[in-house]
Amino acid sequence: DAVNYNSLTGASAGNFVINKATPTLSVTNSPLTYTGSALSATISSTVAGVISNIKYNGSTTVPMTAGTYAMTADLAPTDAVNYNSLTGASAGNFVIIMPLNIIFEVPNAFTPNGDGLNDVLKIISNAGIAELRSFKIYSRSGNLVFESRDLSRGWDGRFNNNLLPADIYYWTAVYVDRNNVTSPKTGTVLLLK
Repeated sequence: DAVNYNSLTGASAGNFVINKATPTLSVTNSPLTYTGSALSATISSTVAGVISNIKYNGSTTVPMTAGTYAMTADLAPTDAVNYNSLTGASAGNFVIIMPLNIIFEVPNAFTPNGDGLNDVLKIISNAGIAELRSFKIYSRSGNLVFESRDLSRGWDGRFNNNLLPADIYYWTAVYVDRNNVTSPKTGTVLLLK
């Protein structure tokens, strides 16, 4: 059909290619690109409303656990005639990282007096901690009096088998959480007798 090729305007103009070499309308299918958001599991596309059958590892259920998922999508049947390809339908994997409840605390006082109560200064942690890189305790004068890389090992208030005096001691720690994030932490502890 003969057509005025300057008359195609509006939202539809970007979806079609007009062949200006002849006075007839030639419509070719346009490629469509989409991207997915792993956390919200939503799809944005160059043209809204044309994506359907979004799947995560083959399932239409949005994943709620941490892991790596392959995301695929199809063109909606009503729009498949307007587009000849869906770029990104097998674009690879996305990763969901679940927020962790990370506990890493050091008490601010302990009493290593041999009564069986609060005799050892230990790190309080949970399964959110993957590794203890270092835990060091220093005297007020800056001397290293204790060091460990074991979360289960605590300080009994001794240095060279001698119980240290009641005082404030300084500690530093570096740990790695389950999301592989390394964090430093510092503080003080009061040794009481």
